[in-house]
Amino acid sequence: MSDTNDPHADPHADPVVVGIYDTEFEAALVKNMLGEAGIPAQMVGAMTAGFRAETPGKVKVLVPGSLGEQAIALIAQEAESNE
Repeated sequence: MSDTNDPHADPHADPVVVGIYDTEFEAALVKNMLGEAGIPAQMVGAMTAGFRAETPGKVKVLVPGSLGEQAIALIAQEAESNE
């Protein structure tokens, strides 16, 4: 997390969520697609996605904040090509 008191801190450095998926498999497909496009991505919540209790888990795909818009555009483009 960036320090808001640091005038040199990059406000775009913090990761942003670019997708939330029901399964680890779906999130992994997006993570890999982004990686192939040169956008580093990570998954958060994979350990709880398959666990069903009172609150089912979700898997989030995160990218560096400065690449968020580019990642979202690629995800949308991929979704359109799969329709």
